[in-house]
Amino acid sequence: MSKRNTSAAQRPRKLAVGQSWESDSEYQKKKIDKHFTGIKHSAYQPPKGVVPDNAVVGDSVDYNMLNSVVTSSDSVFMGYPLLASLAQKSENRVACEQSVNEVFRKGFKVKSNDTKNDRSDIIGQIEDAFERFAVEKHLKSLGFNAEAFGNSFLFVKMKGDENERDKELLLDPTKIKKGDLEGFRVVEPMWTYPQAYNAIDPISPEFFVPQQWYVMGRIVSASRMKSLVLYSVPDMLKPSYNFGGLSLIQMMLPYVINWESVRDDIPRIITSFRTYIWSTDMETYLQDRSEFEKRLDTLVYGKDNHGVLAIDKQVETLEQMNTALTGLHELQAEMLRLICVPSRLSVTSFTGSQPSGMNSSGEGERESQHENVSNKQKNSYKPVLDWVLKILCLNEFGEFYEDLYIDFNPLDEMSDIEIAELNNKKADTYVKLIDAEVVTPEQVCKVIAADDDSEFNGIKYEVVSIYPDGELDEDKNTAPGEVQLDDSESVRNVAKGTNL
Repeated sequence: MSKRNTSAAQRPRKLAVGQSWESDSEYQKKKIDKHFTGIKHSAYQPPKGVVPDNAVVGDSVDYNMLNSVVTSSDSVFMGYPLLASLAQKSENRVACEQSVNEVFRKGFKVKSNDTKNDRSDIIGQIEDAFERFAVEKHLKSLGFNAEAFGNSFLFVKMKGDENERDKELLLDPTKIKKGDLEGFRVVEPMWTYPQAYNAIDPISPEFFVPQQWYVMGRIVSASRMKSLVLYSVPDMLKPSYNFGGLSLIQMMLPYVINWESVRDDIPRIITSFRTYIWSTDMETYLQDRSEFEKRLDTLVYGKDNHGVLAIDKQVETLEQMNTALTGLHELQAEMLRLICVPSRLSVTSFTGSQPSGMNSSGEGERESQHENVSNKQKNSYKPVLDWVLKILCLNEFGEFYEDLYIDFNPLDEMSDIEIAELNNKKADTYVKLIDAEVVTPEQVCKVIAADDDSEFNGIKYEVVSIYPDGELDEDKNTAPGEVQLDDSESVRNVAKGTNL
């Protein structure tokens, strides 16, 4: 029995349904699981060359116990190669970069709490050193790597330290002298692996805190590499994360996948907005499939404002059906808002513009973002900056001034008019307190000198006399630090910042 040949026109045509039309929760779960097929909690394995060939790698964590519990697929360390690949996605890169930019948007200052000594020249020289060694640039790179990979290191390069990197770097004038600093280097966590850490005593401050690291085969003391971890993980997971933390990219993964699905579906819905319904004698066309398909191709080919289709007015009709587009804009805006949840950025900060018709970047959202940024500044970045400040002080002066500190500028700054009005109210309060003898002018002067917005920050207290050539009223006994009673007007003028 011979096999019957089937022409191309008679073969059944398979309809290719786009994967995005499988729009249910199970489809989204499949896409996420695809990124983690076969990935389980396991000991971190460094790339070749990071650890010497004769070194032992691994840890004592019971990963069978970790893998026996029910966890979501994206709660496992993804590995640096996959994170580096996902960092190229625009949504992930913008979130990581903008998170760091918000931290340094208003910058920071070196300040002193010493009101007896003038530190302006010292502070100016240190700020020049911050510029000369490009500290802010290195910190931004450090922050981006910490957001993208979960960890990053700032290495301090000292002159002649090639053979001393495995030794502890003491922040002491006897160890760091003037001019010893060469600069700073940012090291990605992929090139590191812990050499030693305490896994026995949970009370110890060194518990699960590596004291030495392998950096491409060489041992480097942790005192020379400051680690930045923004989203820490529990102790039992730290070895599998190479003693880093969660990556912002990993936290954003489910949101980005959902956003991409909606982003891709909306153009498809728009392109299929208008559907033609062609009523004809189907029995006649089914006898000749090729003729039927040609007619459909003609209809599709002329499906624009310049197309023409001829039909039999006796037996055929042509109608069009429009797909309702109501709610697409709100759906896209809602998904865009959700993608900002892991980074805690506002929609305006994340996208650079506020979507029309979406009131999601109001005052409350900005306050929430600023609170999150402020916590990062205080708990994560300030310890690194304090470490850098000590090194720069020793390098510039050969000693460290304990009264110096780093302070981030306020994220919400008042206008000049608001500052002037506030200072005027403070001046009235100071005068009333002085007249009531609740405080002394010297105490007020210290408060004014410590106030960054007073325009007299850092000034030293001096007794102002109304008598010419330093003459005093001999009938009155004036104690040190006090002014004579009839000099209260001049003190008020000093408190208000006016000229005598």
